[in-house]
Amino acid sequence: MAAPITYTPVGDLLIDQLVEPPPQPGPFRRGLKTGVADLKSIGGGVLQYAGRGLGAKPLEDYGAGVVESAAAEAAPYRMQVEDVGAAFDQGVGPGLGAAADLVKYTVGNQLPMLATTVAGGVGGRLAAGALGATRAAAGVSAAEKAAAVAKTAAGVATPGEAAIASAVKAADLGTGLGLGASAVGMELGQIAPEGLKPENNASMLQMATGALAAGALDTMIPVYLARQMGLMGAAQRALTPRAAGIGAVAKDVGVGAARVGAFEAGQETAQSAIERASANQPLSGPEAGSDYLNSGVMGAIMGVLTGGIAGGVNSMQRPVAGAEPVVAPPTEPAAPAGLVEPAPAPPTPEAMHADLVAQHAAATEQLTSLGQAVTQAQQQHDALVAARAQLDNESKMEPASGAPRANSR
Repeated sequence: MAAPITYTPVGDLLIDQLVEPPPQPGPFRRGLKTGVADLKSIGGGVLQYAGRGLGAKPLEDYGAGVVESAAAEAAPYRMQVEDVGAAFDQGVGPGLGAAADLVKYTVGNQLPMLATTVAGGVGGRLAAGALGATRAAAGVSAAEKAAAVAKTAAGVATPGEAAIASAVKAADLGTGLGLGASAVGMELGQIAPEGLKPENNASMLQMATGALAAGALDTMIPVYLARQMGLMGAAQRALTPRAAGIGAVAKDVGVGAARVGAFEAGQETAQSAIERASANQPLSGPEAGSDYLNSGVMGAIMGVLTGGIAGGVNSMQRPVAGAEPVVAPPTEPAAPAGLVEPAPAPPTPEAMHADLVAQHAAATEQLTSLGQAVTQAQQQHDALVAARAQLDNESKMEPASGAPRANSR
């Protein structure tokens, strides 16, 4: 379609201008752009809060500027659930297309948040390792970890197995704390820009308390998904078999999608209410209703997608009931530090020569003994041959038994 032509007077002249707006990116890229901008805004909100708490006005103003810039960056690409309703007013086809676009937009929008959450979990796990809490499980196979956890729960573990089980729990705890810290930080970054507005004037304690409450609520699903995906609780999962067949996997996918989707819808709505209360924003009215609607619907979309994927991964990685268990080959226990024998020093040429002389003497002695044995055997053989020859001669000289006598008259 040709771009419209407008005529702009310049002095006494008319200059033709082709007015063509820049192309709008697809729904996924729109969501990704707004997600990145929202993450920038969260960072700016944390700086605002820190600046107000430290009495550092330049830092607070800088954070406010980041928030304002991020909002302007995201505004042209923002999509809302109300857009889908407006599209359905035009017909079923446009409405379904808008609904599909909203799903793509939501996935793109949540990817930066999801990446930040994962980074928090990984950071917490690495911190647990840096503190030495997971040292006992280093280099231990998944099967050995599962066995150690099971024996520890049953009270029959050796001290080494109990140490491995404790290290596994420490790694999971570090991951959970990292996920929680990430969630609390993101909640604070969303609450502070609204709470610090003069018309809202929320207290620092009020905003911090709201961030802790909303962050704790927001940590529940990431922890559940991490356990389903095997990032946490992998040893316990190895002890829970599933039914055989693709039907069991499909069932776990459906259950995970429904469970997480429903929970996320309610959780995100509740989080929005906590955020608004913590920032002294109205809890009712058109703006609040739109906030709840978009949070709930987009939370349900991501919950269905992530819950289904996590359910499938969890099902495929669990052992099948009735199948022959895979037993890890035994490993040689590592010798305690200080008890490892040093490697022997290489022999000197003199020692090698002495060893060869000793081996030659031993071989010569064995050869002499073997020659003597052969001589004795030969003498015995000759004696036996002579005895047999003598017996043969004697038998020839005796008269035959039963020979005829001569006649006498």
